Amino acid sequence: MATVPPLPPPPWPDDSAADAGVPALAWPDVPADADVPALWRHVVRTTTHGLERAGVALRDAVLLVPFAALLEPARRAWAAQGGWMPRIETVATLAASLGPPAPVALGHDAVLDRLQARALLRSQPWAIDGGHKVGMPLAHLAGLLADAAGELAVAARQAPAQRRAASWAQARQHIPEAAPAGAPGALETVLRRVALEWAAAEVPAEPAPLFDFRPSAWVVVTLGGEDPAARQLVHAGSAPVFTIRADPPEDRPFATLQPSRLPARWRCADEEDEAWLAAGQVLEAVRAGRTPVALVTLDRAVARRVRAHLDRAGVPVADETGWRLSASAAASRLMALLQAAEAPPGAARQDALLAWLKCTHEGAQFPMPRGLLALESHWRGLKTRLPPDVQAAAQACEREALKRLAPLQAPGPAPLAVWLQRLVQADGDGGPQGDDPAVRRALRWDEDDPAWTALAEGVTLTLAEFRDWVDQALEAAVLEPARPSAAPVVFTPLARAVGRPFAQVIVPGADDRQLSGPTRPLGLWTEAQRRALGLEDRETALQRQRLALAQLLRHPVVSLLRRREDLQGPCGPSPWVLWMASEAQSAGLALPTEVDWTRPVHPEPSQTVLPPLPTAPGHLPQALSASRVEALRNCPYQFFVRVALGLKDAEELEDAADKRDYGTWLHAALEIFHARGLDDPTSTFDAGVEQLRAAADEAAARLALEPSALLAYAASADTFWPEYLRWWRGRQAAGWRFEAGEWSVSAECPPLAPSRLSGQIDRVDVHRDGRVAVIDFKTGSSDGLKRKLKDPLEDTQLVFYAAMLRAQRPHAGPIEALYLALDEPKAPVEVPHPDVETHVEQVLAGLSADLAALRAGAPWPALGQAVVCERCEARGLCRRDHWAEPAQPVRGPTSEAS
Repeated sequence: MATVPPLPPPPWPDDSAADAGVPALAWPDVPADADVPALWRHVVRTTTHGLERAGVALRDAVLLVPFAALLEPARRAWAAQGGWMPRIETVATLAASLGPPAPVALGHDAVLDRLQARALLRSQPWAIDGGHKVGMPLAHLAGLLADAAGELAVAARQAPAQRRAASWAQARQHIPEAAPAGAPGALETVLRRVALEWAAAEVPAEPAPLFDFRPSAWVVVTLGGEDPAARQLVHAGSAPVFTIRADPPEDRPFATLQPSRLPARWRCADEEDEAWLAAGQVLEAVRAGRTPVALVTLDRAVARRVRAHLDRAGVPVADETGWRLSASAAASRLMALLQAAEAPPGAARQDALLAWLKCTHEGAQFPMPRGLLALESHWRGLKTRLPPDVQAAAQACEREALKRLAPLQAPGPAPLAVWLQRLVQADGDGGPQGDDPAVRRALRWDEDDPAWTALAEGVTLTLAEFRDWVDQALEAAVLEPARPSAAPVVFTPLARAVGRPFAQVIVPGADDRQLSGPTRPLGLWTEAQRRALGLEDRETALQRQRLALAQLLRHPVVSLLRRREDLQGPCGPSPWVLWMASEAQSAGLALPTEVDWTRPVHPEPSQTVLPPLPTAPGHLPQALSASRVEALRNCPYQFFVRVALGLKDAEELEDAADKRDYGTWLHAALEIFHARGLDDPTSTFDAGVEQLRAAADEAAARLALEPSALLAYAASADTFWPEYLRWWRGRQAAGWRFEAGEWSVSAECPPLAPSRLSGQIDRVDVHRDGRVAVIDFKTGSSDGLKRKLKDPLEDTQLVFYAAMLRAQRPHAGPIEALYLALDEPKAPVEVPHPDVETHVEQVLAGLSADLAALRAGAPWPALGQAVVCERCEARGLCRRDHWAEPAQPVRGPTSEAS
């Protein structure tokens, strides 16, 4: 594999010991039994007396603490003593005070680093070829390279410039330029060397103002582990260095255990119970006045649940962990837009478009609710015929949506800057998600830095890669919530909870998954290389976590919570907690045993659930269809839900045709075949079959059904066409002719007035002797139809169609009715309804009585009959499974005939 020529060297950090000439004097460690206020009192006394004895001016000294949240308790402790105090800083705050902020550089912006890495690797054939060979896409290689180089660059800036050159040279000795061709890990070896040279080229060689600063003395407080940046800074000059160690010995991390401050231990069932338990303990602490209380966010999912409980209780929370911008509404809308643009044609695009349009409508930037609802109705039920005005609204909504997406669907890759311009055109309102400042900052929309402009114009991405970049940018950005003043509850990481004056600390997730050591993502650097390069290795990270947990024992009340299991399986206690218990036992103490906690259940008083009996006398429909009448006869409550309330299940958006699509296709094909006179009995049989197949192709095009969507039914249809033609030729010979297909009927029916009969009859045939046949096509089993017609009064559909035909044509000849099963091995199969006209009179009489009773205020009961309930979509509404007693088998509201 080809190697990359070394880039010009300058420097990176030297992790060697301090210069021999720098005095480093140790002061007394913080006593093991000191609580947090006593810890800071010790720091104040020791620093004051120690610098006085050393003859060092206190006001010119700098006391370094590990992180910014410790500045306040340290300064407060000094203010309580009075007199001069040293300058109290962290390395970062001191650097910020000494000069203007440094420009964003390698290691400080992961999204920018990955873009630069992508641009670097795209120009290297070895990276693209090597990635293909090992199955790593360019984006993954760029992420590995950026993370590895970023770590080196951050470590380099923590050392003075004069030490970096030698350190870069030493680092190159640990990272070979290349591995033998074909050797395992050859690609990773080259990437490591590229990361090293990239970091060396990016870190400036000139001295930083921070390392030129000369205080009278440095006082370093080690709390939760040694601070590498502070170590490099204090050893860069000649000022005296004094160290106050607040950590216990590394081999005895829990030596701070005191009988009065042993942590309480709780165990519960799962994450949800853990959130309830943590929230309950926080609320108890707040009510008891033990504030501020800290909740350690080892598990962000549990922390979110706790936050929801506290919000409902009205407890202010200061969240120091921040929230990912990707979880915001503006970011969700932006990602929905990109996913809609990227989705392939078909149901996937329809689903993505609906998701985007709904998100945008909720954001009040795309206000077309009527068109959106119409469009969803159209897509979820292509077989239904929408009114013309609704169809127009749906088409307008779709046209506008596709117009907005068009800029993002330009073919081929394009520079990042071009994609951002296209995003403005698609998103509207002047930029990504309009005026949302956080999203605009994350995408650097308003940034005019020449380096960024050159990078955005030089990096070429496909639409999928651009979507991934936007996703990474939103995920990397932290949305800082507004922090309430003097909030009684603080959410903070474990490392930031130490040394702060909390009245109680609650640690959910103290199990062997969350509190067993940091899990570092797999990267380029091995553990041995990390140690050689001065980067934090796993053992150091584990030590930091143990020390942070040990520092929590300085607080008055500590609660360790864990779950017994979660989605990944059983959970045990944290190994650090077991170590703590072992050390306590060695000291003659005993940790409290774990308390098994169960979420309290407050059962509601038992209430008898009875079948519902709604009344809606003014909500009977003006038009009665066969399906509505069948619902009324099956169960009046089902009729109430479907007709009076207008509820129905939403159709799934699917590319593949289902059985109903197959039936609709057959209906349309047969209607075209007969309505156009293609069923000429004088033509040859083969010509008739070809005419049927041509009609089927035209029907598929009319219904927008792709041939691929009908593949599952193609073989069945090829067998059906000749069998159907054979059946029809026999029927023609018997004197029947086709009269109408897919016939929409609306007719007055005096017994049901003021309601009308309305529906669509699949087929009407007329015999030469005057008889009229109503035919309904079915793709189900003919055996089921035969069972249904054993009791003709149970059949609604054919009786209803016959009633519509009689009402439309009162002077027509005798009416016959039959089902025609189309999807049988010997299809078509006739299933006739015996003496349908007699049954029409009986059913209409019963239906008339039922409607009259409902108009008069009779209830619409839920009958609870097993056959109907099995597939009823209203079963959850009527609470059928919760009834105290099964309902009595009632046939209808008033009439046995119905």
